[in-house]
Amino acid sequence: MAPLLAICPIQQAEPDLTGVAALAFTSRNGVDAFTALSGERGLPVFTVGDATAEAASAAGFASVRSAAGALGDLARLLSAEAPGPVLAPGALQPSGDLPALLEGRLEVRVLPVSTAS
Repeated sequence: MAPLLAICPIQQAEPDLTGVAALAFTSRNGVDAFTALSGERGLPVFTVGDATAEAASAAGFASVRSAAGALGDLARLLSAEAPGPVLAPGALQPSGDLPALLEGRLEVRVLPVSTAS
């Protein structure tokens, strides 16, 4: 069976992490693309599910928390536990809007790091 989509990293400079207190990942692809761009592994990481948390841990992040669910679960976890502004590396066209879910509660910067082709 052939996959319908190919995930491609977006080539860019190392991300500016000034003021970022945590990272939020919604997929393994986001973890892979971000770690190819940045050597940062010290920030706490919050993930939408356990598979993404496992990918983040395998990539060298020491502090990883999984929402074990969907995007709304990740938003609730971030709202309760994120220590400050969050960078959300992910798809150029994400399937959900994490910043909107956290509007007025937590600053979320989106960083497109991959696209589907």
